[in-house]
Amino acid sequence: MTVKTVTVPVADMRREPNHRSERLSQALYGSTVAVRDARNQFDLVQTPDGYEGWMAQSYLQEADATEASQAVVSSRWAYFTLDGGGELILPFGSLVHADCDRELYRDCRNSLPMMLVAGSVDESISRPELAPETVALLLISSPYLWGGASPFGYDCSGLLQAVFRRCGVDLPRDSKDQSACGQQIALSDAGAGDLIFFLGHVALCLDDLRIIHATRQRGMVVVESLNSDAPDCRSDLVDKITCMRRLLP
Repeated sequence: MTVKTVTVPVADMRREPNHRSERLSQALYGSTVAVRDARNQFDLVQTPDGYEGWMAQSYLQEADATEASQAVVSSRWAYFTLDGGGELILPFGSLVHADCDRELYRDCRNSLPMMLVAGSVDESISRPELAPETVALLLISSPYLWGGASPFGYDCSGLLQAVFRRCGVDLPRDSKDQSACGQQIALSDAGAGDLIFFLGHVALCLDDLRIIHATRQRGMVVVESLNSDAPDCRSDLVDKITCMRRLLP
């Protein structure tokens, strides 16, 4: 089995091996995928969470066998200047090779130095001490995108997978599978950091039944309410709640 590294900021995973096919998910710069098959200049890849889709071979290169310390883009965006000229803009959750200097990193495409000029990179890929709601609010107003998994565009489950990964909790990619994680609780017990599931949708609870979610209706990541007294109440969602799950103690 071949392991490859994603070398573009955001790489689409498609249902079929062509660019017109449905976007299933995305993988970010610096992440690795296992190649299961190849066809029409696309690779059938599997991400570490077990998700599979077809990815253009031009987005990938064989992973470097040498061990390199990794760091994660912890701000919404990180801007790098490249050795020899040029720039690279990477989204939240991207993985970079870190040198001993906290501002100097290595481009995974060619191992050449790149300098961080804006944004932040954390040498700890996950931070269990972070509150999911704090991380989610960092991504407010990101566009909605079906199959999206970056601030260029999220869908509902892609947003929460990214948020909880940063907090040290691995979630499946799809909301249906996410709804089996953690402990079921009553809506009346919902608090900040809990997940609220609806028919075909998922949101993160903040407080007082306020939620943050990537919603197609609003076209972006927004904060809204399930409280009927609130001016921004999503009454259309209230009747579609299927379950509540608590992932963190």
